[in-house]
Amino acid sequence: MQMRVLGVVLGGMFAVLASASVRAADDKPWQYQPDFDYQGSANAKWQEQGVTLPAYPGTSGLIPLQVDNAHFDYFVDPESVSVGTHDGVVRYTLVAQSSDGATNVFYEGIRCGSPGMYKTYAFGTGKGPFQSMTGADWRPIRPKIADGFRFTLYRYYFCSGTGVAGNAKALVNRLKYQTDPSDPRSEN
Repeated sequence: MQMRVLGVVLGGMFAVLASASVRAADDKPWQYQPDFDYQGSANAKWQEQGVTLPAYPGTSGLIPLQVDNAHFDYFVDPESVSVGTHDGVVRYTLVAQSSDGATNVFYEGIRCGSPGMYKTYAFGTGKGPFQSMTGADWRPIRPKIADGFRFTLYRYYFCSGTGVAGNAKALVNRLKYQTDPSDPRSEN
């Protein structure tokens, strides 16, 4: 009888100590780790695959992108939209045009996750060509005017939850038909 009571007491003490250590670990503030693979294995480190710049976009066939409170008109080149087979990055070319006709072009990638991240691989003006960005880092996407187009692509078209919302064709269709990735009718 005494052994059973001792076992219950020791078991209870172990449970209290274990929950205290878990609670202490949970009290640490969450910090984004850029090399961690948020879409894959808990033990895997995320690694970016090699990037090849697409053809510089023409003016026809671009898909308009509606961005709230924007000072520019934005367009996505559907031919440039891709989803990395090894890294899960959605890559695309975006054309930003001011009201006076000035044009900027960006080739970028978006990592779906929490937080969403973006990286600019290349940029251009007017008719091109692309100029590669050397030493560009992944940066968090913020829902502010400067990142408005990135936030719109991240939130409404390219990402769903913490993953990519579909293959390249599905993402282009969402842009063309202005459908939200969380809408099950937008799976084509």
